[in-house]
Amino acid sequence: MHYEFVVIGAGLSGLSVAQALSQKGAKVLLLERLDRLEGSHRLIETPSGLIANGLRLIPATEDNHQALKFLANLCGTPVYALKRELTPKTYEASGFRPFLGFGDRPPKFIDQISGLLSSHFLDTLPQACSWGLLLERNCKAEVQTKSYVTRLEVAEGKVKSVVVNGHRKITADQYIFAGPLNQLRDLIDQETWNPKSLSRYAKIKYWTMVGLDLIHSKDIVTEPFSLFILDSTTPDELGPCLGQFQNQNQSQWISFMEDGDAEDSEILGQALKKIKRQIKRAFPDLLDQVAFERICVFPSWGTSLPHGDFLPELENLHFANGQLSHLQGSCGSLHQAFTVIKELNLEPELKELHWTESELPPQAVTNPPPPFENMPTDTL
Repeated sequence: MHYEFVVIGAGLSGLSVAQALSQKGAKVLLLERLDRLEGSHRLIETPSGLIANGLRLIPATEDNHQALKFLANLCGTPVYALKRELTPKTYEASGFRPFLGFGDRPPKFIDQISGLLSSHFLDTLPQACSWGLLLERNCKAEVQTKSYVTRLEVAEGKVKSVVVNGHRKITADQYIFAGPLNQLRDLIDQETWNPKSLSRYAKIKYWTMVGLDLIHSKDIVTEPFSLFILDSTTPDELGPCLGQFQNQNQSQWISFMEDGDAEDSEILGQALKKIKRQIKRAFPDLLDQVAFERICVFPSWGTSLPHGDFLPELENLHFANGQLSHLQGSCGSLHQAFTVIKELNLEPELKELHWTESELPPQAVTNPPPPFENMPTDTL
């Protein structure tokens, strides 16, 4: 069967592109290699309820405002926003103090966390952790899961078809790649690439996010939603960790490793031990009150890169991966989807946000917004 658009990858950016194209009346196929959608934005069920994969903080910038307006149109529900001052904190021997920067020894993965070092953030309803659910529920594109794209067949400067699961060919007028960028070289013959682009592509450094989710047996007495940047006084290769208390009995902590290191279980174990050491140094009793612990690892978080400097130039192939956006996190995925829609000469539609001065509607912060609370999620 022939489609107008084939979208490869059903994470937040792929879902956003597919939904935006479907709203324009296009015939769209969304391919996902797993048996479920949403990628790393999928909510996880724990004994304490649903949690997000990693921190989902939204700096209060004009570009993020635009990304949220794009989301409001895609999900078909009002998006509420509240601007909140949230100065990150760090810990020293004398106690907690405002985080003023890394000085002359920034971590190697500074690009991965620079967007989190803002002093003003947006709380939203729906929360960022629920955006994938919203888009999945509203997506009007045809969806095929367990569909692993193994090859892009190229001729005369264009993609002619995608090969799925090693044998099935699908054709389209336009193709949008929303999967991990480090898969491209396996999908497209190297002869198709400009030599300089291929050389730049080979030098990209990818990072793995290592996350530690904790559910505590006792309520935690600290400022909810404050961002903590914890680093030991002794420099090492592992770098700092970042964490946030999501409510009175739940906290999430993340750090980053180079992709190659994350494949080594010993190095991964060292990274997790360092995260725990830093937590214990700042919050001595916190790890003694853990009722549930979850470790999550997300590979291939690439450094933000300028679009086109390293990608194969094919007339009908577009790239919606959020790593290509100058924004980070969830809004980066939305922004890159927005950019692709504009590349296709289809003006993206925006809806105004509903701003609130003091608080969001009930359940906006601590719980996923209804009616998504009972939708299926990954269960540990």
